[in-house]
Amino acid sequence: MSGPRPPVAVVGTGIMGGAMAGRLADHGFAVTAWNRDRAKAEALAPRGASAAATAGEAVAGAEVVLTMLADGPVTEEVMGPALARARPGALWLQMATVGIDATAALAGLAARAGLGFVDAPVLGTRQPAEEGALTVLASGPAQLRARADPVFEVVGRRVAWLGEVGAGSAMKLVVNTWIAALVGGLAESVALAEAVGADPAAFVDLVEGTAVGAPYVRAKGTMMIQRDYPPAFPLRWLGKDVALAVGAARGHGLDLRVAPAVGELLAAAAPDHGGQDMSAVVEALRPPAQERP
Repeated sequence: MSGPRPPVAVVGTGIMGGAMAGRLADHGFAVTAWNRDRAKAEALAPRGASAAATAGEAVAGAEVVLTMLADGPVTEEVMGPALARARPGALWLQMATVGIDATAALAGLAARAGLGFVDAPVLGTRQPAEEGALTVLASGPAQLRARADPVFEVVGRRVAWLGEVGAGSAMKLVVNTWIAALVGGLAESVALAEAVGADPAAFVDLVEGTAVGAPYVRAKGTMMIQRDYPPAFPLRWLGKDVALAVGAARGHGLDLRVAPAVGELLAAAAPDHGGQDMSAVVEALRPPAQERP
């Protein structure tokens, strides 16, 4: 790893943030973690991270602050008060998917607090986060790159610097719209196979290795067929991202068609499956148990 190892605060240690905090601690960073469920921050202690009682306590000693919270409003709610304790000149790496408008608002918070700000959402789910194999979609002032890259090199396999603040969040919405379309279409194929008496496992086998057989077909199709959805990327967060993408499109005069339809499926599945993997969207298509063949 190139560059220094500054003290890092990780605010939000769920599936993704916890994995990222653990890797940073493993690689010699002094990590202070905070999460609303303190047990999730304390779980990082065996890897050398310390748990803070408040987000403000976490950021107080940090040269780099990494946020991985649920969405824009939560991030603003948590970080607004916390930034009063941040070091002037500290670097804020905002790595959650919060959308374009929220990114601009958070960048404003950083500027008023005297912090550098890099918009850097990531591509990947639980396993890539645990392996340091995420793709970082970074955007921000060029002079901040040398300070951000030592952190990015630990949590990501690839770092794409895309331009000014907001470019990373814009690209993340583009990518997640594609993921939603892929998972939604796969769910319909699996559900259709079940309905018409075709073997959904044979469908997965048939397309694997072909031009249309994306790796997600095997990974997510197997979960759908087995009806087992351990959360790599929770369904409710994909629903949130789709809503952000649809809203951003409308704000620019673009009326998407596929993404809203997948959003409806995600919303229908969310009450029972929101915390499960996004592949559980197939459950919104399956008939009630008593109606199944």
